[in-house]
Amino acid sequence: MKKYILIIVIFSLTLSIAKGLRNKRWIEANHVVRDRVLNITWQDTRIVRLRQRTWKDADKYCKRIRLAKKTNWRLPTMYELLTIIDYKKNNPAMIDIFEYVQSKGYYWTSDNIVTDKNYAWYVSFNKGNTYGFSKDKKAYIRCVRDNK
Repeated sequence: MKKYILIIVIFSLTLSIAKGLRNKRWIEANHVVRDRVLNITWQDTRIVRLRQRTWKDADKYCKRIRLAKKTNWRLPTMYELLTIIDYKKNNPAMIDIFEYVQSKGYYWTSDNIVTDKNYAWYVSFNKGNTYGFSKDKKAYIRCVRDNK
């Protein structure tokens, strides 16, 4: 009996520690979310769920915005976008720290399709899927910047 109680206590402590570490990874303030593991900051404003743009316009938008008194924003890589997916959820399949998300749309990445530079990867936050998409089509944008 003592053995089982000890196992339950250890399991509970492990879950608490894991949850605490996860919470320390993300910091949210002033419409941005900072990822302390990847050392990047994410845009989290209403526009990320309201406005779609072509890939070229999305790239320009990210390069021009000033958010949280910072510049040097850019489109995220596919890897970066996939780090904010929560595969245990859907609609949206995104970690809970973000306030704004369009779960029924697709978000541009900076990554081109290797076989055709007129196509880029995008990520759906409905289920966390990735697809190739013509850069002439419109998708949502969630800009990111490197913390220096």
